[in-house]
Amino acid sequence: MNKVVNINLNGLVFSIDETAYETLKSYIEGLKQHFQGTEGAAEIIADIEARIAELLQAKISDTYMVIQLLDVNEIISLMGDPREIGGEEESSTTKQNKQHYSASGVKQLRRDANHKTLGGVCSGLANYFGIDTIIPRMLFLVAFFAFGTGLLAYFIMWILIPEATTTESLEQPANIKRLFRNSDDKKVGGVCSGAAEYFGIDPVWIRLAFLIAFFVFGTGFLAYIILWIAIPEAKTSAEKLQMKGAAIDVSNIEKMVRDTLGKSGDQFKTGAANVSQSVGQAGSALTQMLRTLFKMMGKLIGAFLLLLAVIFIGVIVFFWNYSFAEILAKLDITDYYSYFQWGLGLFAFSIAALIMLTGIKIMFHTRLKIKWVALLLIVCMVVGISLLLNFGVMYKNGVSEKEVIKSPTLTAVCPDTVYIKTADTIDEDVTEEIELNNQSKRNSFKMSYTKDLIKVFHNTHLTLKPSKNDSLQLSVFKSARGGSEKQARENAQQIIFKHELVGNTLTLDKGVVLAANTPFKFQQVFAKLKVPVGTILIVDKAIMKMINTHYEEDFDIGETFKMTSKGLKCLDCMDTQEEDTELDIDWDNENGDMNIRIGSDDRATSSQTEIIKEGNNKMKVQ
Repeated sequence: MNKVVNINLNGLVFSIDETAYETLKSYIEGLKQHFQGTEGAAEIIADIEARIAELLQAKISDTYMVIQLLDVNEIISLMGDPREIGGEEESSTTKQNKQHYSASGVKQLRRDANHKTLGGVCSGLANYFGIDTIIPRMLFLVAFFAFGTGLLAYFIMWILIPEATTTESLEQPANIKRLFRNSDDKKVGGVCSGAAEYFGIDPVWIRLAFLIAFFVFGTGFLAYIILWIAIPEAKTSAEKLQMKGAAIDVSNIEKMVRDTLGKSGDQFKTGAANVSQSVGQAGSALTQMLRTLFKMMGKLIGAFLLLLAVIFIGVIVFFWNYSFAEILAKLDITDYYSYFQWGLGLFAFSIAALIMLTGIKIMFHTRLKIKWVALLLIVCMVVGISLLLNFGVMYKNGVSEKEVIKSPTLTAVCPDTVYIKTADTIDEDVTEEIELNNQSKRNSFKMSYTKDLIKVFHNTHLTLKPSKNDSLQLSVFKSARGGSEKQARENAQQIIFKHELVGNTLTLDKGVVLAANTPFKFQQVFAKLKVPVGTILIVDKAIMKMINTHYEEDFDIGETFKMTSKGLKCLDCMDTQEEDTELDIDWDNENGDMNIRIGSDDRATSSQTEIIKEGNNKMKVQ
C-alpha cells in the first residue's frame, strides 16, 4: 500500500503516488540546477512544468485518478534528462511517436475521452489521421451549418467508434503539427501565419487568399474572425513547438525560450516594438470581446434549441391528443394504424429529445455523459422510420386495387315536378363532424360520426342528364379499394347508400354510410339520374353539393331547374347575365368521363374531366 500526495503543478492539482512524486520532484530540481544562471532560466522551467502538467493531465481519466511511477518515468523519457541533453534528441523524438495500434500492428480508430469536448470523436479522428483536433471540429461545424448533417453524423460516429480504454494511449505524437495562431509573426490576429506554419507555406499566400475571399466572395472577413476565435494562440514554448511540428523536450524548449528572448531584445531596440505591443494588446482585447460575444451567441443558440424542442413536443402532444390521432382513429383508416402511430411518435420524440440535449449542452456548457441516451434516441428514431416505412408499404398494398359495383336501377314514371332532397335520419344521430378543406374548397373531406359508431363520409357524387324516354331512372355505382379485386369488391359491398322515390320526392342519403369498425378504403358513391326533358327539378343545397363538389353555401346558385335537351336550365339563379343559365353535368361510368356544360343556349362553354378509373391513380382536367 503506497501513500498518495496531492501536488499543484502549473495551476493543476494532481494526485500522485509518493514514490512518483519524489522522482518528479528530483527531476524538476535537476532541471533548475542545470539552467541556473542561464538567460531565461525561469521561463524555461515554467514552460517545462507546463508541458509536464499537460502530459500528466492526459493520463487522468474517470477510472485512472492517481499518477504512478511508471507514468512519471515515461514523461521523463519524453522530456529528456538534463544530463543527456544534446545527445538523445533523436531518440527522444522517436519515443514520442506514440499512437494506438492493435496487437497485430493495425492502427485503430478510438474516441479520445481525455481530450474530448463532447464525445471525443474529433480528438480520436485527429489522432488516427495525425492532424490537429481543431480541423475535424471545424469540418463538423461546416457540415452542420452548411448542410445540416454535422450533428447527426457526429452522434452516429459517437455510437459506432469505441472509446479508448485506460490502457490505450491516444496521445498525439509530440512532433505532429498543431494549428495555432502565430503571435510572433502576426499582422492582425496571427491566423494566416499560423496556418502557413501548419501547411508549410509562405504566409503571403494565405493572406492573399483571405483578401480574394473578401473582395470577390465577401466571406473573407467573416471567415477570418471565426478562425481568430476558433484557433487558439500559441503562447507557451510547447505550443510554439507543436505549431512547428518539433519534438517537445527540454532541449527544444530551451532553444525556443532563448530565441524568443533574443527576438524580444532586438525588438526593444527599435520603436516598432512599442507599436507591435500596442497592436497586440488591442488584438487581444478584440479577441476577448469577440469570444465573449460568441459565448453569448452560443447561449442564445442553446436557448433557441431548448425553446424549439419544447414547442415541438407541445405541438406533438397537442395534435396527438386533440385532433390528429382522434381523426385517424375514428377514420379507422387502416388495419396498420398502430404502425403509423408508434412510428411517428418515436421519430418525433427522438428528434425533439436530441434537439433539447444539444441545447442544454450548448447553453450550460455541461459535460453530460449522454452516450447511452443518444444511442437510445437514435435507435428510437431508426425504429420509428422503419415503422413508418412499413406502414406505407402495407397501406399501399392494401389499396392497390379498385372495384366498382352497380346497384339495381330504380325506374319509375316521372311526374311533372320532382323534388330531390337528402335524408334527415342520419343528422338526428350525429354526435360529431370532422371537415378538412383547403383554401380552394377542393379535395375537401367531411365525416359525420354517430353515437352508434357509424361513419358517414360525404363522398357522394350525383349527375343529372336528359332521359331518352318519359321514365325517371336512377343508377347507383359503389366504388372502393382493397388489396385485391375480391377485397375491393367486398369493401364496395359494405357501402350503405339508401335512396327511395315516394310520390314526386326522391330522397338520397347524404353520404357513404359505413358500419362500425369498417376501415376507410376510399369508398365512394356515384349516382346517375336520368330525367325526361321538360321536367321541373327542385333540389336542396345538400343535393347541389353532390352535383357540384366545389359548391359553397354562400353562393346562391338556385334551387329550381328545368331539364332541357342540352342539360339543366336554372329558373331562379341570380340574374348575372341577360341569358338564362344552364348547367349540364353528364357522368359516364363506362369510360370515366364527366362532361360539364355551363352557360346559355348560345354562349355555352364545356369542359371534360377525366375521373379516376380502375387501375389509374391520376386525375386530369382539360
